[in-house]
Amino acid sequence: MNRFSNGSPDMFAEMRAVAPRIRDYADDIREFLQLSERALRAGETLKATYYLRSAEFYMFPDDPRKRSPAASSSA
Repeated sequence: MNRFSNGSPDMFAEMRAVAPRIRDYADDIREFLQLSERALRAGETLKATYYLRSAEFYMFPDDPRKRSPAASSSA
């Protein structure tokens, strides 16, 4: 999990909080997408990006939840 973090204590705490709910790739994707959404709502764009990157790491290329670079840059 720490691969997709900036090393801040608050990110480690958030990841530790969701870790018990992660048993497979689908769980990882779900939990990290939720962390990303929460961070975006809090205005923490960099943190949201790290969490999104973690979720997308386990997605297949054609997963509809995966955002293309073009879609991300126009947002």
